[in-house]
Amino acid sequence: MQAAARTPAEAASIGCACREAAMVATRTDTAHAVMEDFILSRHRSLVREVGFYEAMSQTRQAIATSREVLRRFRERQGDDTPRAKNTDRGPVAVSAFDADIIRAACRDLIAEMNVPECQWRELARSLVREFVACEQTEAGLVDWIVRRPAMTKTDEAG
Repeated sequence: MQAAARTPAEAASIGCACREAAMVATRTDTAHAVMEDFILSRHRSLVREVGFYEAMSQTRQAIATSREVLRRFRERQGDDTPRAKNTDRGPVAVSAFDADIIRAACRDLIAEMNVPECQWRELARSLVREFVACEQTEAGLVDWIVRRPAMTKTDEAG
């Protein structure tokens, strides 16, 4: 009954006050929501950073471990192979399998780098030296590596 007794101006001012209160509440709620979102996003980014640094630490540790394993493997391989002990003796024997690998690598290098034929022997010799870790190499092995493949029947006909 009192609402009917109010004048339209009073009712309008009460409505404005309610709307203003609602707007202030909305702005406050919005500000709280923005601050909460900022805090959560900051927390998420910190969690991501911590995760990133943990992953980096694990990666570094794995790399260090693999280097250590590789170092121990090389030491053991050096102890087991006669070529490491007999570097001052004659040429080192290379297995046929290893020679095939060296030959394929040499041919790939020659093809990729367009090495002139006069440098093939030196390239093959350096590959063998690098592989066996010995200065003396068998001349027959180097000859076999740089020799051209046998002609096929179609090449002979032409």
